[in-house]
Amino acid sequence: MNVKTEGKESDDAWKKTLINAGQLLFSIKQAGSTQFVCLYASDYLDNKVRADYRLITLKDNEKLLTELADKKPLSFEKAKGLDVGDIFKAWKDTYSQNYATKGIFEKDIPAYEIGKTKYSPIIALKSVQNNC
Repeated sequence: MNVKTEGKESDDAWKKTLINAGQLLFSIKQAGSTQFVCLYASDYLDNKVRADYRLITLKDNEKLLTELADKKPLSFEKAKGLDVGDIFKAWKDTYSQNYATKGIFEKDIPAYEIGKTKYSPIIALKSVQNNC
């Protein structure tokens, strides 16, 4: 997670990320097993913390890679073994610089389940004993 001051610093960091990977994607080379990177800023408004972040997943979408197979897309898995420029190229060319603005800090996102957006109703069920 790359933390910036809300406003200009955060905006400038995101612009650099979109242009040439910026500082955000450089951390991936230090930890090749990284599955997500996040540019985070927050502010305190109306007695509440307002989080503003951009979350990039570095897990390959196998379905998309199969669909693009004739174009020989660069996967994150392969790019992580190369350099930061290749990771950026995979994100830009294969994944169209896709990112999310939700998926970490929301109340309905369980801890350690980054990016999870669908839930099973089974989670909410409780065990009932049958004494009949």
